[in-house]
Amino acid sequence: MSKTAAPKLRRVISTPMLALYGAGNIVGAGVYVLIGKIAEPAGYLAPLAFLVAALVAFCAALSYAELASRFPVSAGISVYLHEAFRRPRLSTLIGILLVVAGTISTAALLKGFAGYFTSLVAVPLELVIVAGALVLLAITLRGIKESVGVAAALTAIEVGGLLFLAGSILLAQPQALGVFGGQFTASLGSIDTAALAGIVAASFIAFYAFLGFEDMVNVAEEVKEPAKAFPKAILGALGLVTVLYLAVTVAALGVLTPQRLGESSAPLAAAYEMATGGGAGIIIVIGLLATLNGIIVNLVMGSRFLYGMANKGWLPPWFAAVSSRHVPTRGLVLVAAVACVAALWLPIDRLAQLTSLLLLFVFIAVNLSLIVIRRRDPRHARQLRLSPAFVPWFGAVASVALLAGQVIVTITSL
Repeated sequence: MSKTAAPKLRRVISTPMLALYGAGNIVGAGVYVLIGKIAEPAGYLAPLAFLVAALVAFCAALSYAELASRFPVSAGISVYLHEAFRRPRLSTLIGILLVVAGTISTAALLKGFAGYFTSLVAVPLELVIVAGALVLLAITLRGIKESVGVAAALTAIEVGGLLFLAGSILLAQPQALGVFGGQFTASLGSIDTAALAGIVAASFIAFYAFLGFEDMVNVAEEVKEPAKAFPKAILGALGLVTVLYLAVTVAALGVLTPQRLGESSAPLAAAYEMATGGGAGIIIVIGLLATLNGIIVNLVMGSRFLYGMANKGWLPPWFAAVSSRHVPTRGLVLVAAVACVAALWLPIDRLAQLTSLLLLFVFIAVNLSLIVIRRRDPRHARQLRLSPAFVPWFGAVASVALLAGQVIVTITSL
């Protein structure tokens, strides 16, 4: 018998904390940073791009929620694939793919954070990226309760910020809703092949704005009553941000053209300034906090996933080491370091597109895993089923369609 038990992860996360953790990551991963990059190709039809992306995300979310209820462990997708196909190499490959996607997402958020910060303070972008990575790494190294607590507080601020933004624009410019409505109707009435290609391209980027719920399952070993918590938390978080995204997009396009939004490094701040005539300092600060939140959650996800795969024997046990504060330190440091390098190297829209590409492959695998698992044990499947039988099939097909659409758009634009 060993003298001292090795530190393990602890179940300290409640359902509300889990929902806030997820919502904060989804919001932090998208609209504050990328709304301009979505509006530019889609024009005034940008809300349609958000709806297409939301449909794909909701199907994957239903599958994730059910699988997390069945298998509440870290390294979620790798475990789901193993339960479905019994192929350790496949589980490891997809798991590594997800970690890479999360790391690239962290890089995109670091880049977005630096963009907002340098609009307030004249400092080199590269310095902000490195300093931000180091500060957030220090926070996440303190422990999961501290990390999730900070994330929950930031979520409340950033969700409130989106409501404040949309409300301020519409109060200052009541005609904004009518302006958007007229432009949307005109764009819808004259839609052609080029417009459809723009919506597809925008949907591919908008899909990134919904990512984050898949990270929630990787703290499963630290959640209280995971079978009950995950369905409520995942679907609640995704539903909330969908409504917020549509409201903010409509408000922003009511006062700025899609081209103006696309040209701005802080698009929501630009929309607020145009509508109110005042300084956008408060919006910039909220945007900063939103991106910080997403980075924290991505760092936690990547490190827990590496820990979970190492515990299953799919990665070297070096990644399974846990500090005295119950934190998988080595994975955290690795993810933060790689994300920092990527943020210094690649532009933000390319980082978002690459993340979407990788995660669409992951979502296809998740939906197929649920289909196989349900067929293997029909009676047990019916007891745990959270969605109709067609949902994982539709989710897989929709993910393939969005992926194929982006490939076609990319080829035809060459």
